[in-house]
Amino acid sequence: MARVTRNAMTKVLLQPIVLLVSALLSQLFIPTIAQSCTVCPDAQSLRDESLLLNAETFQTYNATTCGDLAASEALTNAQGDLCASIQISIGIGQCQCDPFEGTCSVCPDGTPLIAPQARIADTNTGATCLDVAEFAAGADASIPGACDVYHLSAFVCGCPPIEGGCSLCAAGEAVPNPDETVDFSTGETCGQLEERVPFVDAGSAYCRAPQRAAALYCGCEFVPQPGVCTVCPNGSLVPDPFLEFRNKFSGTNTTCGQFSVLASFETNVEDCANIHGVGASECGCESLGDQSCTLCSDGSSPTKLDGFLMGADGQVITCQDLTSLAPFVAPGTEACNNLQAIAATVCGCPSINRSGGCSICPLGELVSDPNLPVIGTTTCGVADILASQDSSGTCGRYHLFAEPCGCVLPLNRCTLCAEGTLAPFPDAIVTFAGTSPLGPLTCSEYEDRLLFVDPEDVETCKTGQVTGFFTCGCLAVPLPRDDPVCELCAAPVNAATIIPNPDDPFLRPVTCKQASSLVGYTTTEDNCQTVEETRSLCGCPSTECFLCRDGSPPHLLDAVVEIDGISMTCAELDEMTKSTTVEPEACLAIQDAGIYACYCEDAPNSCLLCEDGSALPDPDLVVVPGFTCARTEFFARTDSLDQCPAYRSTVGVYCGCVNPIASEGACRICGGNTLLPDINVVFKVDSKTTTCGERELDAATSENCSDLQTLYAPFCCPSDPPGDSGAGEGFTGRLVLAIALLLHLAENQRE
Repeated sequence: MARVTRNAMTKVLLQPIVLLVSALLSQLFIPTIAQSCTVCPDAQSLRDESLLLNAETFQTYNATTCGDLAASEALTNAQGDLCASIQISIGIGQCQCDPFEGTCSVCPDGTPLIAPQARIADTNTGATCLDVAEFAAGADASIPGACDVYHLSAFVCGCPPIEGGCSLCAAGEAVPNPDETVDFSTGETCGQLEERVPFVDAGSAYCRAPQRAAALYCGCEFVPQPGVCTVCPNGSLVPDPFLEFRNKFSGTNTTCGQFSVLASFETNVEDCANIHGVGASECGCESLGDQSCTLCSDGSSPTKLDGFLMGADGQVITCQDLTSLAPFVAPGTEACNNLQAIAATVCGCPSINRSGGCSICPLGELVSDPNLPVIGTTTCGVADILASQDSSGTCGRYHLFAEPCGCVLPLNRCTLCAEGTLAPFPDAIVTFAGTSPLGPLTCSEYEDRLLFVDPEDVETCKTGQVTGFFTCGCLAVPLPRDDPVCELCAAPVNAATIIPNPDDPFLRPVTCKQASSLVGYTTTEDNCQTVEETRSLCGCPSTECFLCRDGSPPHLLDAVVEIDGISMTCAELDEMTKSTTVEPEACLAIQDAGIYACYCEDAPNSCLLCEDGSALPDPDLVVVPGFTCARTEFFARTDSLDQCPAYRSTVGVYCGCVNPIASEGACRICGGNTLLPDINVVFKVDSKTTTCGERELDAATSENCSDLQTLYAPFCCPSDPPGDSGAGEGFTGRLVLAIALLLHLAENQRE
């Protein structure tokens, strides 16, 4: 490591234009445009037709002013995405039009720019306020914090100030050193940054990052913020923000100050632990001492301090590197688990703590040569570490790499040919579709790979045997799978009939008997239509199915039903069931949908939401997501009758019914007889999204009314306003460490 001067530092990543790149990747959208294109979005009138257009616009549209463009034939003919592009880049960017509804603007209150041609001093691109306005017009304002990055330019662009804005010094004091440089690529000073941040909300990540920079470079007091990440695990600032280090996992150079500013965007505990692992030891932070991660999962000492692992990007990670990082990582975190996984491969630790994950070797031993490339430039060691973080249970795909990684051959082995013989065509080439990391293999090579796979593994062994049948000359087909995507029939009458394949006459002929097993391994719903067309050829018995059990049409023809990921209206589903052969089990599932979604038959009980039996005052009111009062009443009538009082005391009341009997003693989230101000308020509990209406319905059948009131009232009742339910998502922590192996492993684990 070396101490570098300020002039040698690369930039502190605070600039809006730099951050626009990552913001726009997830937020950019093209709004729907009306049939006739106008300069301004949503057919707004031009504020000033005399505003001059830039030279590029003049050359493209032969228009000098915004008024000229509005009257031009080129604008009249513009449609769709072209019209949207004109409205964003010219209408909003040059003619001071208001942005699309639901998009961002430079000024927090949406007012037009006072100084549209002013240049943003914190960029090296020469961008003007109009340029930033153009970017902002493509960002979705409904995403929390999405607009804050553009508001950092508001001061330069002449926007009016906002109340409750950010203070550069977190403690609220004036900046002690306004002339100090805070951005070393553009020369922006602390004083200039102090003028920009009041236009950003005080709770935004784009307030936290400048405040972190001000504490590092401008002399402001450092105020720790609960839940916001710091490079040092004890929550303190890095001792020397100008200290430069090389990230061992990404191979990039940075300074401790830069890394600290980026860490301020992160609020996810696990990702913050990864930040500690990458930067804390390099930046002179205090270690966690006895409360830190042990490099070997069993607490033993590493036996190969000279060990190393070659990453896919060419970075070399040594055991010494890991030894220096572990004291700064908390035990039990994903970062600690990842360090221990690498240490098992690199440092001679006894084993990988797989935490229910997979391994390259089917018997669980470590790979014999961790630095042998096996998937492109990815080595056996890295692949084994990635496998250890995969708890999906589909481990067979990793075992396909056991043979080149030198694993021990298991006793239970999958054979390429279902009959157990060697492939008749060993030199035939097998190709793998989609995102499979397997490159083209000969049948003989594929045969060797499959020997390490469990013979009962449907996804890897059985599908491999299908390939063996079609490509490698195997005689038998695998047994039918238990959970097929498509089914022909178990015992086709015309078992020996050959199924013609006019699309590919060179494909191996298949009999109806063979097809009854093979079709279960089809991977797409599209192929199921072909299966249906084959049923009559093979003599499969037909099954008559009606959406409504009595054959009558459903009451709700336009209601939308989703079955197996396919959405259709009740009318379409009714027609499909009458014209298509449906197996009995599938027919029952369809008929269940007919009862609950399509109102196929009279409900089994007499529960009406209004206890006096009257019609619903507001049948179309949405009371819980996806359910109107009318639909909820039908659902209540299909539910158990003893649940009727709960429906009446909650949904019935909010639908306008007068229900004094059911309301007597009912549990109200807001206490007493106080109704919810808004039943459709959305919030999160235990990471699950819900509404106040759903929770009050839940409370109506609970014996713990007071506990539920305490839990939900802060979100649903105005006397106790909710906290920030959107916290914890993190913004740039994953971006910062995505190329680092630790975070790469953590992301794989979460997936």
